[in-house]
Amino acid sequence: MDDVIDMLRERHDGGLVALELPDEDRLVEIEEQLLISLPGDYKEFLLNASDIVCGSLEPATVMDDYAHNFLPEMAANAWDQGLPRYLIPICETANGT
Repeated sequence: MDDVIDMLRERHDGGLVALELPDEDRLVEIEEQLLISLPGDYKEFLLNASDIVCGSLEPATVMDDYAHNFLPEMAANAWDQGLPRYLIPICETANGT
């Protein structure tokens, strides 16, 4: 996982707004909102690399409840559109797909 995160950091676009990384307590709050546990690798990504933006792909964020890519909102929308409930969206494109 460290190699993947390093590779993503090399390709990071920087973005106009610096994104904040969550801590373990915040991930517990998100799991409670989602009513499911996050996989270990995804937790590691959120804790260490969810501030990375590569091109038009924006990772789900867990720090800004009002962001267009806030994980609980993205998940609710994806589940409403037919994504199985046991799957979690991890990113979306800049145009919201």
